[in-house]
Amino acid sequence: MPGLCADELVAQVERTNSVLLIPTPVLFGFLIGAEPERFQQYLDGINGSACLELVDFDAAAAVECALLPSRQELAQLSPDEAASKLKYGRQIVSIALASVADEVWSHDKPLRKLAESRGLAVKSLADIEPSATQSPLHDD
Repeated sequence: MPGLCADELVAQVERTNSVLLIPTPVLFGFLIGAEPERFQQYLDGINGSACLELVDFDAAAAVECALLPSRQELAQLSPDEAASKLKYGRQIVSIALASVADEVWSHDKPLRKLAESRGLAVKSLADIEPSATQSPLHDD
């Protein structure tokens, strides 16, 4: 049912006249499990939607990302740990901060905690309000 959840999320974004920012690390995570011959189809779908926008890990996001760990946290990490520990979740949060996003959608507990600590509202697919459905009055 992941496709259904994604469809409901997009429907909610459309209903509220919002824009869903898709960080490129999230796109990577999605594409890594997809069939390569379908990559272009997915990109066309994103680029062809008025309510979806890809956002890069750019210079502004890099600055936000560099500000995320505390000095104490950095002092406790070895150089090898720092590279791996400061990756995807932090990139996603820093892209949200640099893009001045209102909220982050994730099930990942460390990412959720980090986003909340930086003042972002955090939601998950469980927060999606289903579309109104109409039932027929009579069975035909």
